[in-house]
Amino acid sequence: MARDHRIESVPELPLVIGDSAESIEKISAAIDILKQVGAYPDAEKAKDSHAIRPGKGKMRNRRYISRKGPLIVYGMEGAKLVKAFQNIPGVEVANVDRLNLLKLAPGGHLGRFVIWTKSAFKKLDSIYGSFEKKLRRRRMGTCCPVQKWLMLIWLGILNSVPSPLACLNLRPRNQDLGLPIPASMHPTLPGFSLTASPPPKWSFLKITLVLYPIDPFSL
Repeated sequence: MARDHRIESVPELPLVIGDSAESIEKISAAIDILKQVGAYPDAEKAKDSHAIRPGKGKMRNRRYISRKGPLIVYGMEGAKLVKAFQNIPGVEVANVDRLNLLKLAPGGHLGRFVIWTKSAFKKLDSIYGSFEKKLRRRRMGTCCPVQKWLMLIWLGILNSVPSPLACLNLRPRNQDLGLPIPASMHPTLPGFSLTASPPPKWSFLKITLVLYPIDPFSL
């Protein structure tokens, strides 16, 4: 993942926890949940990275810097876990109906470690649609973008026997001139003959460039 998140002890990705976590109010209970799912080392990493910014940025209201920790996404409006998790250094909280791109990809780097609650994870298809189900909110009648070519299909086509010569029309090139070799001169192509005449010699024209000074005031 991006940003060097500590996810060695995380059981699965995407990480989804129960809706009972939305009713916690104490910071100690929030820390216990992070420890149970193996996400607390990432929060400790963000806490230990708090330092003073080098350079002149600390004189311009950007004095301290710290790494990003996990992002908690909840689905119930007015959940009590907001006050519990927002006081843990490096941990941020967001509502699934109001996801912020600056929190999902800080600095434009994808790969933020996100912890979803069960209700928030179920709302994703109804809010943003899926590959099969069309979106009912915001943009009517649209689906999630699906890539037309999968990497496995593309590699399978390239590794097949007849495709390099039939589809891509690959021809071996002369090592000296960088020009395609005739089919009659290459043993792996059909039409090869030992009595074929050698390829014709290519003639190149010598071009001489004459540069004249230009008066900049005449432009």
